[in-house]
Amino acid sequence: MYSIPKFNLFSSILHHDLYAKLYSRETWSGKFTLITNFIDRSPERIKKGEEVLLYAGVDAQRRIMEEYKNFEERNKDYDKNWNFLSNNVIHHDTPAIKTFEILESFRLGVLTISNINKESLADYFSKIHNEFKRNEYPILEYYFEEIATCQFLSIPIIAFGTIDGVVHIIGQDEDISRISGGNEVKRIIKNFSMQYEDLLRKWDLNSPNERIDANEENIDKIFNYDEEAIQKNPIMKECDLLGYYKVLEASQGEEEAYQVSLLFAREDSDSNKLLKLKQHLKMLEKTLNISVWDRSSIIAGEVDKIAIENIEKSRCVLLLISSSLFIDRIFDAWINYIDFDKQEVIPIVIRKCHWEDMKVSGRRLGDLKCYASLSRIGENQEVEIESYIYDIIESMRKILPVIKK
Repeated sequence: MYSIPKFNLFSSILHHDLYAKLYSRETWSGKFTLITNFIDRSPERIKKGEEVLLYAGVDAQRRIMEEYKNFEERNKDYDKNWNFLSNNVIHHDTPAIKTFEILESFRLGVLTISNINKESLADYFSKIHNEFKRNEYPILEYYFEEIATCQFLSIPIIAFGTIDGVVHIIGQDEDISRISGGNEVKRIIKNFSMQYEDLLRKWDLNSPNERIDANEENIDKIFNYDEEAIQKNPIMKECDLLGYYKVLEASQGEEEAYQVSLLFAREDSDSNKLLKLKQHLKMLEKTLNISVWDRSSIIAGEVDKIAIENIEKSRCVLLLISSSLFIDRIFDAWINYIDFDKQEVIPIVIRKCHWEDMKVSGRRLGDLKCYASLSRIGENQEVEIESYIYDIIESMRKILPVIKK
């Protein structure tokens, strides 16, 4: 069994990533929070050979719930409760621990997707059997004000064929009901597990140097899963985790493609300028390790989810500027997922408009270091369009390392 150096930091980052993923992917009408109980995989604990649970991301969870920027601004009335959860681990002999019950039923193969259902928070607290519940209660009561209207959904965290903990999603009945049910639960299990596994593959499992690129030693340790056990477990089988692991394992060592996303207004989707630009980028896909995504490849019914996933993982975003872009309802829903600190954002003007003062994620577009314009060329001027797009690609070469000469 592998151990994870700096496990408290690892679990805190993971808690934050899971919260951020839920916040951005789901629709919330009210407050929600996560209680994450992970099996302690610190080297010290693994060496002892004992299995205990810890509360992950307590500091991040508190900062989100109490909405403070500086620690001194926290609500000190709850210091005792937060400190207890942060500083104590849960042993198997602690009575009435929901997470241990789920771990046991998962390992026995009796937990299925269909019996992961929302539960009443008020019922959960109807009897206080242990000190952990005793300290959870005042925190959640203060945050939600009225826990009688709250429900929770307990999602197992699976990492390469083993259950490593449980995330309890707590919120208003309306919101928890929306993410309950077979297909929704299956989707969240897979997303949470992929988030855990992605962080694990990039974590240095040999020394406390935190994140690294996935290496052969990591791969040898974490891809040591039991295929037969995975196929026998109803949840892992229904989520097709074995198939996913096989694909993931086969792709190790392959360099991930440099993704470029094209964002444009629906009204401009048949623009000759856009079509020519896509042709040139498609040619680069065949000669370089890049992939190009745009809204034309979206499957009906999954518009926002697919678009957000692709925008978030893009290394470069090309904005096809026209007056239609900024009144396009779908684009307006996507622009907040552009990260100017991590992505190269390049405006390409295809129709003349006053675009420079427009802001995306708080950033003035006219201040970007690189942009190009096709606005002076008519849609039918084939040769001129080709020539200008060639020049645009040449300009992109200067700032995108993947397509440099």
